[in-house]
Amino acid sequence: MKKIILISFFIFANSLLESCIQKEGTLCYQLDFSSIRNYSLSNNSTVGSGETVTANEYALLLDTNSSGKYCLQKTNFGGNLRADLAYSLTDKIKTISIRSSTDLNSTYPAGSELKDLFIPISVAPGCQDALDCSYNYYNESLIQTLEEALNGVMGENIFLDSRSESESSLYLFALRTNEVITPNQHQITVQIEFQSGQSSEFTTGEILLN
Repeated sequence: MKKIILISFFIFANSLLESCIQKEGTLCYQLDFSSIRNYSLSNNSTVGSGETVTANEYALLLDTNSSGKYCLQKTNFGGNLRADLAYSLTDKIKTISIRSSTDLNSTYPAGSELKDLFIPISVAPGCQDALDCSYNYYNESLIQTLEEALNGVMGENIFLDSRSESESSLYLFALRTNEVITPNQHQITVQIEFQSGQSSEFTTGEILLN
């Protein structure tokens, strides 16, 4: 009988703690994009206007201004009273759109949605060959879209890098397609819409993709 009373008390107390007690061990962060630039993975550098890049060596470099602050969130103890530091994205990305001013080929004419041709990657600082030492976030089991990558571990890594004093990784959307690309001059426009209704739009300098 005593055991039943103790178990009942523990369940009640745990529920009360979860509903009433909050922790300050959560960092709420926000992703703000300042620009998006053309990038060559083979040269491991940004690409100036008018330069040429091979299609499967091309990427979009994400420049971000990320900020964070401690916030209160309910604690779910679940039998573990240790409150680890957690991270929470305050305004998740709803949609990403990537379009070009010019035909990529007959399948993707000017203005077509191209985001499914890009993969989310990061390149570690000091990497000499971005094609060989990049990390593909689609290797994460729960990430299947660019939006999920930025709302998940990729976005968290961007935020953590912004707080670090050491050199940051590069975060990019890399073009990956088996399609034959028609050599053309391109300006890429990226639109990012957040769940709050806020949106950002960036257009790259003109480059030749072949």
